[in-house]
Amino acid sequence: MLEFKREFFEGEVRDGFFVASEMKCAWAAELEVVTEIDRICQKYGITYFADSGTLLGAVRHNGFIPWDDDLDIGMKREDYNRFAQVVSKEIPPDWEYLHPYDNSDWSQPFSRLVNGRSLSTSVERLTRFHGCPYVVGVDVFPLDYLPGFGEPNDEVDTIISLLYDVLYVSSFVQQNPGHLDVIEEIMQSVEENCRTKIDRKGDIPKQMAQLMDRLYSLFSEEESGSVANMSFVPDATEFRAYVGSMRDKNWYRESVRLPFENITIPVPIDYHQALTRTYGPNYMTPVKKWDTHNYPFYKGQKEVLRKLKEDSKEVKSKLDALYAELEEMNRENIESIRKMEDVANLESLEDMQGIGDPDVPAEALQTVETGIPAQAGKEAGEAAEAKAANEASEARNETDEAAEANETGQKDEMKEGEAAQAEGEARADETGQAEADDAAQVKDEIKADDAAEAEADDATQAGKAQEDFPADREGLNAENKEQEMANLAAPGDEL
Repeated sequence: MLEFKREFFEGEVRDGFFVASEMKCAWAAELEVVTEIDRICQKYGITYFADSGTLLGAVRHNGFIPWDDDLDIGMKREDYNRFAQVVSKEIPPDWEYLHPYDNSDWSQPFSRLVNGRSLSTSVERLTRFHGCPYVVGVDVFPLDYLPGFGEPNDEVDTIISLLYDVLYVSSFVQQNPGHLDVIEEIMQSVEENCRTKIDRKGDIPKQMAQLMDRLYSLFSEEESGSVANMSFVPDATEFRAYVGSMRDKNWYRESVRLPFENITIPVPIDYHQALTRTYGPNYMTPVKKWDTHNYPFYKGQKEVLRKLKEDSKEVKSKLDALYAELEEMNRENIESIRKMEDVANLESLEDMQGIGDPDVPAEALQTVETGIPAQAGKEAGEAAEAKAANEASEARNETDEAAEANETGQKDEMKEGEAAQAEGEARADETGQAEADDAAQVKDEIKADDAAEAEADDATQAGKAQEDFPADREGLNAENKEQEMANLAAPGDEL
């Protein structure tokens, strides 16, 4: 991430033109994008050059032209194609490389690297791009070859004428959708001369962008004496319209780096000749032409951001009113619960009064519909109160059923104890009788008879213990039942 001095972001007058602080943030964001391009190009040995106003700004201002708001770079066709092959796997996942052959609605005959597809006021975006929430990018132009240099040429004239027709079709369709019949003759001429087929039901501007890209790259470096950014060629009827874009290819044999704000940027080694060809011999004298394009570029995005802020305020206002109504309903619910005789613990209910911080986080504003009526909150509160009452009633019914089942279980256990005692006494009598008969017959076994009597005594004591046990168990269960009822009477957190 680039570092800037604090004063860089202050609004200032440069060459008689006021540059706002907001534009300074956009400049810094664009410098972050071109720095990423520079990293990729150095990694893969790709050469690029500052182009157009960026080239002029580097030479004349050591940075942006004060009334310029974008960055333009150019690459010779071979480097341009190589860059297109590697850029997508090198850039961050939320960035995008737009070009004529992608699946987006990009319909220009050049490409553009952007730091996202939508504006964002997230902390991450604002930190990464120096407070700029807008989508920013760098235009990447192919520098293609043309035969000859500086003189009229039939081949060049033919290509420029074709480009003009293709560009006209693209512009007309974008400005007048649904009126293809008006330019049908021109489209047929383009199809015939370019040996192609235009899908009338498809994305015509994108088809034209792809066609222009193919026309740009018809000639190789070996058969050409000049390079040109043909994206700026508007009309073949005026020779100067394209001669300014034609530059001796030797001027671009290598690059040198010049200061540009707080970085350096590569320019063609013979940049003086290139600038003279494009802007004339007095290119070092500023000519303020900030009305030549839609300055600033983020004008439309700024309007979207303003609308989002207004909508956010409206949503927040409605949420505040809803929160206030819900809080009042909670207070009313607590008062009604206080009047319930079977509620023992009210302290924990005090927590129900708090419903959260009324300051709505930004994430919430993105998920709450603006049309929520306040009455909806009230109905939700009444439904919640009814549900709580039903749950309390069901809990009491379950308590009564559990108590009844417990009492029935105790009675069954008492009956089983009495039956076991009777069976024990009967067995003891039988054993005693058998031992008595044995003693009468065998007098020598008097000691065994004494042991039998002792065992009979033990059995009697065991029976007495069985009589005492049900009474103790009943007392214990009664105590547990009383504790369970007390617990069920307390509402706790569930209410």
